[in-house]
Amino acid sequence: MNVARFDRSPREAVSREPRVARLGWVNGGNAASVGVIVSRYRLGELLLALLIGWGIFGQRSLVLVATWLNLETRGLTLPARALTFGLALMVFLSLALRPRFANLGRHALLYSIFWMVYSARLLVDGNSTLPDSPETERIPLSYIATMAAGACWLPGFAVLMSTCWGMHRISRLLIMMLSVASGAAMLLMFREQLTAFEHRMAAGQEMGDITALHPLALGYTGAVLIVFALHALITHPRTLARRIIGMTVCGTIGIALVVASASRGPLVALVTVLLVLVASQTRRGNMNRMIAMVAGTIVIGAGIVLLTQATGSTLFERLLGTTEDIAAGDGSATRIMLYQQALDAFARGPWFGSASTLDGLAYPHNLIIESLMATGLVGTASLLALILAGVCSAWRLLVRRPEVSWLPLLYVLFLTGSMFSWSIYSNVSLWLTLAGTLSCAAWMRNTEELR
Repeated sequence: MNVARFDRSPREAVSREPRVARLGWVNGGNAASVGVIVSRYRLGELLLALLIGWGIFGQRSLVLVATWLNLETRGLTLPARALTFGLALMVFLSLALRPRFANLGRHALLYSIFWMVYSARLLVDGNSTLPDSPETERIPLSYIATMAAGACWLPGFAVLMSTCWGMHRISRLLIMMLSVASGAAMLLMFREQLTAFEHRMAAGQEMGDITALHPLALGYTGAVLIVFALHALITHPRTLARRIIGMTVCGTIGIALVVASASRGPLVALVTVLLVLVASQTRRGNMNRMIAMVAGTIVIGAGIVLLTQATGSTLFERLLGTTEDIAAGDGSATRIMLYQQALDAFARGPWFGSASTLDGLAYPHNLIIESLMATGLVGTASLLALILAGVCSAWRLLVRRPEVSWLPLLYVLFLTGSMFSWSIYSNVSLWLTLAGTLSCAAWMRNTEELR
């Protein structure tokens, strides 16, 4: 395959590539071996684009609206999850009408095994509860179950099953619009606290008439915007002005939010994305893009450092002081204690796990360790296989299809973040980007020319 063939604008790549799909159910990576030319499935493409765009950032946007209006956040997140759930069901229905666009293979099997084991664990635990974070009230098991099923499992499975990526630009545009609007609103809401604070805001903290968001919401929103700014460096919009404006808006708001959050997780995840992006562009061998990547990285890094110094953010102090934090028994030491408790719970039930919660109704803040605790070796083996397949698919997309590289970049961002933040049931963005990366890679294989 000539990699340079896809080195053109997204519109050209979509309009000129052949439409190749396998008869019946597409099985993983073998679609190109028995292919036929088929027409595009517009309805399936639109539904998938809306599900990806809304699922990744829609609920976060409504949480921000509820915070701004001083409303109970669950009053808006429930309709958001209902919309995501409804879009997922519509995707399944559209695939039932056009089964040749479905992707039923080993990835779907691995995905199903993990969620079956995790669901069984929730049912066994029965009356247990879990706090969303140390600052918020305890959440009943019914909420965990609805989040896991309606926001993570079913939407992710719908995305994984579909290979209708002809309208991927709609997903990218929707996520960009929601993240830019959310980021700008955050800066407006907390403008006084973001320019003069000693440490960082705490979730639920009353700041005048506004209740503060969790710092992770600030940090990862900013990281997503920086990812889109970097993505503009490896694509070819029709006009240079559009690219410069998009990079400036996304990069400026993103840098401000990352600095304001003073959270280590988003910064580490962003650095990981930068390394993966540079490595993939080196593999493509495009010198112009390499120069642009280096220049963009320098500008973003300098912007973060300068804004950190100007605002007094403790972003780098917290990152560099992790060792001292552990020695003093503060936040990082608490995480290590949670890891140890989770591993002890895994030792009590190594095959299928022993508990969905820790003593004190906490979770480990690490996807793999929590999976070992809740699903044992059976569920974790399936999860690790999915993650590895997602990483391989992400690399292929980054090297061969730059127009959709924003998706694997977001997958790398949220995968790295899952090692420090979130739980299995609350990491909506990870499940959607993982499923999307695997599905988009299958779509890429189906639309390539037969050798």
